[in-house]
Amino acid sequence: MRVLITLTALGEDLNNFELFSDVDSYVTPFESNLSREQLLAGYTTDLSPVGTIIIRVKSNGTTTPPCNEFIDINIDLIPVP
Repeated sequence: MRVLITLTALGEDLNNFELFSDVDSYVTPFESNLSREQLLAGYTTDLSPVGTIIIRVKSNGTTTPPCNEFIDINIDLIPVP
């Protein structure tokens, strides 16, 4: 399933992002090693599992203190052209 993910703001110390799907309860990333720049510019993936309703974007980069934050994006509400 093709999805375009564009984040409008990210902390400058965040990097090394992974994308997860609600299909497997956010267990296994379907994309990894994404940069801050890629997500701010708009990143298109064809690897989102069929049936995905929510994509979780999580940074696994090294920050001090460690970042355990993530954002869930509900793609079920986004109209498909």
